Amino acid sequence: MIDDVNYNVRKLVRAVMSMPVDAVRPAKQSAPAGGQMDEIATVDILDDTVLGTGARSYDTQGTVPSDITTERLDQEHMVVASVNFFRRPPTSGYLRGFTVSAAAADYAPITDGAFDIPIDGVNRQTSGLDFTGAASMAAVAAIIQARLQVALAATKCTWDAANARFVVTSPTTTPASAVLGAVAPTAAGTDVSAVLGLTIGGGAISVNNRAGIARYSNAAFDRAARLVQRLRLSQYVATMNAMGLAFVSASKPRNLTALVDGDTWESRGQVDLTFTVIARETATVQTVLTVPLTTHSQAPGGAAHTDTAEVTA
Repeated sequence: MIDDVNYNVRKLVRAVMSMPVDAVRPAKQSAPAGGQMDEIATVDILDDTVLGTGARSYDTQGTVPSDITTERLDQEHMVVASVNFFRRPPTSGYLRGFTVSAAAADYAPITDGAFDIPIDGVNRQTSGLDFTGAASMAAVAAIIQARLQVALAATKCTWDAANARFVVTSPTTTPASAVLGAVAPTAAGTDVSAVLGLTIGGGAISVNNRAGIARYSNAAFDRAARLVQRLRLSQYVATMNAMGLAFVSASKPRNLTALVDGDTWESRGQVDLTFTVIARETATVQTVLTVPLTTHSQAPGGAAHTDTAEVTA
């Protein structure tokens, strides 16, 4: 029963908070379950208390005298589910280029390369790209980075050797952090936006800051508080009824940000939810509801009589 309740509470949290598939997981997992996300929640069943005595019922099927009876025992339980929300720190937006030549010699003839690229909502003009002395693809990326930093300090450009592509990363982690596709330069120079694999039309992909929140926020704590309020909306009462969950109460939401791994999660919020559920156990038993009963009687000096009747148990 505990696994079933855990599954239903996870499903409920996902529906109430509009979270994607695999974003609400069992607590204390020893192995990954799906890709990592900017926000996840976990569910752990803390307590299971039996309430009163179970209600017993029977359902008879078949025909007499041999009948199959299903015995049911419905037992009410009070279950406490701890829900924890985790929110990642904000990340920088970046442009993931498409596959290009991995031979540094192919870029050596470029001495006046240029392109424009929008970073953090502003067009950045990049020019003066001279790859004459670049002996490796890492060196080519370093030259691009140096020229990008003229336009915007701390912008990064790295070479992804495994996928043969350049990656340009914004220096910020604000909600506006983004790197869009490169285009032909507005300044003088040879257009190398496509040669470097940085155009959207060629297959480059812009990945923006999905977290979109300031560092050290209370986002996860806020989610824990909102969950309790949303559970009281009538539409989710019907959802819980369909899952066999009856919401009883909730603890005060707790801000556990100080307990999270700062390199992995930015904030953490927790709330304990109490539900009542009905656990049903069934068993099939063979029963005999009617049996023939024969009696023999004889009065003193009289004739013997034999009577047979169907007796219902």
